Amino acid sequence: MKLGTLGPAGSNHDWVAARYLAFHGLTDDATVVVFPDFDLAFGALLAKEIDFVLQVAVHPSVTKTVAHYRERAHLVDTFLSPSQPMAVLTRRDVPVPTTLGLVTATQDYVDTSRWQTLVPASSTVAVGEGLLKGRYDSGITLSRFANDYPERLRVDETIGTVVDPWLVYAREAVCTDALVAWHDAPVRSLYASIVEPGKTP
Repeated sequence: MKLGTLGPAGSNHDWVAARYLAFHGLTDDATVVVFPDFDLAFGALLAKEIDFVLQVAVHPSVTKTVAHYRERAHLVDTFLSPSQPMAVLTRRDVPVPTTLGLVTATQDYVDTSRWQTLVPASSTVAVGEGLLKGRYDSGITLSRFANDYPERLRVDETIGTVVDPWLVYAREAVCTDALVAWHDAPVRSLYASIVEPGKTP
């Protein structure tokens, strides 16, 4: 089985995809295939080169994805997952940063008014790599880049992990006329805490 998602290797999509497969006990029976963009991933799904596509629900392309592929790539699963730890990192050779690299979906994690110019990137890994190549002064990226390159990057602001909803698509639909939900989902304990005592939510 092949699960396609957004690359590059080591990105949050790649990392969450591996955790998702492990959760379902598919580590030995499935592989993660990364793509540079979702159009290529869905093209591979429709060409039967991969079996599923994983996409974070806050990705800017989700609206287009759901509409454009609605009769060909069907939503078959959703789940919640924390991201890898994130931070605002800055190059140590830049005393006053003026440019910030970021993925659009992460823009509201911090106050970006501190930088004069925002530079969009395709992934948080691309942001980290762009910092190392001097493309911008600061970046919203994975904290591990500061751990891997402490002599070149400093942590200006810790963001930590972010819990996001994730979407899984396949060629075959699992939802038709009935609502598809998990009766024993953890949210039921929240419902139970606010409804009348003894009443089943």
